[in-house]
Amino acid sequence: MCGYQEGTEVFLDDKKVQKKKEALEKNLIIVKKEDKISVLPKVKEVCPKCDHNEAETWQMQTRSADEPSTHFFRCLKCKFTWREY
Repeated sequence: MCGYQEGTEVFLDDKKVQKKKEALEKNLIIVKKEDKISVLPKVKEVCPKCDHNEAETWQMQTRSADEPSTHFFRCLKCKFTWREY
């Protein structure tokens, strides 16, 4: 049983709501797209699109388990993504 009773309405005190809102805003961290933090390793790799020489890298198993994983790169300047098999 959830305890709901028809006709009972709960009104919150505006001061309590405001205090709770202020407390939440104090603890709120806003992350902008420009501030995005990457946890991927960086390597010296030339981007085929813009010739920038630094990229993020990761590996994924894109084919069957008995084949090697695919190596992905993302340029830190133009965000172009390419792969090596």
